[in-house]
Amino acid sequence: STSANLSECSRIASPLFESFATMPTIKGTASLASTTAYEKLLRSTKFPDCYASGGPVSISCVNLPVLRGWISARLTSLLGFEDDIVAGMVHNLLVQSEDREGGVDPRRLQIDLEGFCGPDDARTFAGELWDMLVAAQGNQPSGIPPRLIEQKMREM
Repeated sequence: STSANLSECSRIASPLFESFATMPTIKGTASLASTTAYEKLLRSTKFPDCYASGGPVSISCVNLPVLRGWISARLTSLLGFEDDIVAGMVHNLLVQSEDREGGVDPRRLQIDLEGFCGPDDARTFAGELWDMLVAAQGNQPSGIPPRLIEQKMREM
């Protein structure tokens, strides 16, 4: 009786598993592991002009704990709800960029965010973040963007 049940299950499941083999693959962040797919996205994605300004940004020159609050607040305003996962992902991408030659790549950040925010909001956020990073790197020794310092002074 058990072998009959197994035989019946495999008879039903076999065509089902064959259909999985012919299903199209779902494109997402896993496909970006391929450098070809990433290079294609680099060519086809529209990036803000501000990425060309400021030169390379080294995260070690930026006060990330202060900037993390701005990242979370800005993402909340763009998404319409608080999302600690996306904010944490942005923070992790910035931290990981320290190991990468050339520092932070705003284009990669924008492409990685498009799945969460959509292309327009990802472009807006990444452009604003890039401006903040460039300003923070230029404001040594604090590493805090002057805009955030001015905002805090107005709040006091």
